[in-house]
Amino acid sequence: MAFDRSKFKAAPMSAIEEQKTKAKQASKSFNQSGRTTFHKVEEGSNWFRVAPAHNSADSPYVPIRSTFLECEVDIYKDGEPTGEKEVKPKPVFVATQHHDKLTKDPIETYIDYVYKKANDEFQDKDDRQKFLYPITGTKIKGKWHPGIRPSTNWQCYAWDNSGTLGRLNLYDSWMKELRDVSARESDDAVVSVDIFSDPDEGYPLLIEKLKDNGKWKYNVINESLKKGEDWDDFFKRNRVTDAQLLELTEQKSLKEMLINVYSMKDFELALDGLKRFDDKNNFGIFENDDFLNELEEIHNQVEALGEKEEEKKDDEKPKTSDKKEEAEEKEKVTPIKMKKFLREYIAENYGEDFELPGIKGKELEELPFPEDEKGGEEDKEDSGDDEMSENDVEAQLAALRNKRKK
Repeated sequence: MAFDRSKFKAAPMSAIEEQKTKAKQASKSFNQSGRTTFHKVEEGSNWFRVAPAHNSADSPYVPIRSTFLECEVDIYKDGEPTGEKEVKPKPVFVATQHHDKLTKDPIETYIDYVYKKANDEFQDKDDRQKFLYPITGTKIKGKWHPGIRPSTNWQCYAWDNSGTLGRLNLYDSWMKELRDVSARESDDAVVSVDIFSDPDEGYPLLIEKLKDNGKWKYNVINESLKKGEDWDDFFKRNRVTDAQLLELTEQKSLKEMLINVYSMKDFELALDGLKRFDDKNNFGIFENDDFLNELEEIHNQVEALGEKEEEKKDDEKPKTSDKKEEAEEKEKVTPIKMKKFLREYIAENYGEDFELPGIKGKELEELPFPEDEKGGEEDKEDSGDDEMSENDVEAQLAALRNKRKK
């Protein structure tokens, strides 16, 4: 029998697209922490089905206030840290947004001091504005260079049109549009229900990204009825399935990830990035004792949060006491406290023109300083996480005394 070639034909695109959709639905996308990754808003119309909150009493949308700073971070390979470091832009939380018990934030406090310096040193508006470009951002040769002023965005869980669950970032302006759409569709000036996040009768969210006169424009609307479709069919078609809700519960809630989560790690990251930013732009804010006093205050607040967590853990353990460890713990002081103490001592004994030596706790074995060394700026790599004892402080003071005698 002759071979029948007629059975083999080019596949219709619909069959290919169907398999692509199935493959995408079957594969989840996760980052290194095992969490779902973020959806991207591409050019054109982007379809999303907003997920409800894990707990019905919580909001499905959670605010994030942050900025990008150049920070030293671990280099990862195959999901594991290599032990090497690199400096790269890193999103850093604002303390007051991400913990209810914190009253100040290091980034916003730093920015306040830059503004104070600008107002004190520049009478001309244009000069003052130029001085503040690293904070506010500016356009250079047609390209926008962002500053470090924090911004508030929002985050929610959502499924895209292929059924893939991910996190969706929403600009603050988009959230206003979401509210307006909910008010319009529910015919309620005082919005009592979000029309997008109800698992049974929620509307799909459409974010349209279009270019207008060389600039991106966004429209936030809701999907509506197809031709000939009634509301029962509409909500049935867009209903969140039990399997999707189960998939959602397997993820950490946004409340767990973003509310009351600010920690010492975030503070140290902010400090590292701010020091690098301050050195790059020659603002000299880290030489201001008033600023360092406020940093110390914030540090103590964040530290107190950690102590409370430790107290909770200690309550679950048998009580033990070690006098030696307690005494050593009392001796420890933060680098901020140490530097403040040294500055005051130097100003009193050597005059305000004498600079603080750029040394860290691990370098004390090299003291006293050589005779021709006159001190320098603070170590740029000192991220504030090394604990130093009062013995370290005394060693540095002894070195300063020896130098003064010489």
